[in-house]
Amino acid sequence: MIFIPKNNKARLAGGPSDLLGIFEAATFAVEKIEVEPGDRFVMFTDGLLKQLSIKAELDTLVEIAQKHRDYSLKEMMNKMWVDIQATKKQDDDQTFLVFEV
Repeated sequence: MIFIPKNNKARLAGGPSDLLGIFEAATFAVEKIEVEPGDRFVMFTDGLLKQLSIKAELDTLVEIAQKHRDYSLKEMMNKMWVDIQATKKQDDDQTFLVFEV
């Protein structure tokens, strides 16, 4: 998940975790984040990440979120989608959600 504070740079939130819904006994990182009105989050499926270069792909997603942070939620999602498609050939389901506090 990407955290986009209203008045700061976008960053990854949480930490390394198992994939949701894959393992019967999964472990998930926990991070408490104090949020304020206008803060945003981007949640996404693993289909947005390449298998071999997950760290680079995560950094790219954070950069894309940062680049479009000042648009409305709908415009932000549309612009992010265009950038994501320009950087990766679709070979898996790709889903992401942007929401604002």
